[in-house]
Amino acid sequence: MKTPDDPIEKLLGAPYDSLDELTKKIARHVSDRKHIARNTAKELDEKSTLGERAADAVATFGGSWTFITLIMLNLKAELEIMLLHEKVDLLRKSQWSELLAIQKEQLKRLDNLIEKKIVSE
Repeated sequence: MKTPDDPIEKLLGAPYDSLDELTKKIARHVSDRKHIARNTAKELDEKSTLGERAADAVATFGGSWTFITLIMLNLKAELEIMLLHEKVDLLRKSQWSELLAIQKEQLKRLDNLIEKKIVSE
């Protein structure tokens, strides 16, 4: 491996041998015209677990326009269901009122029958 004495000495104003290890490493990369930064996305993909990859896939789908569109069809359906529940609740409430009225009428008639039986005895 060649040492980047000339360019580094020109850039930093110090000889290569007088630099610390990190600066020497950077100088070698600059001299060889290599990238210093790593592709961390590739490293993460290699080290990620099955659960992490699944979570990434869910997050990718969850942020897509397809998902947003599906959520809007779902919201509309949910609103329709809520309206239907409200209508059923109103019907049930009116039926309960009718049933209570019928039961009161039955109790009145039962009381009349009991009074007639007591009077006739």
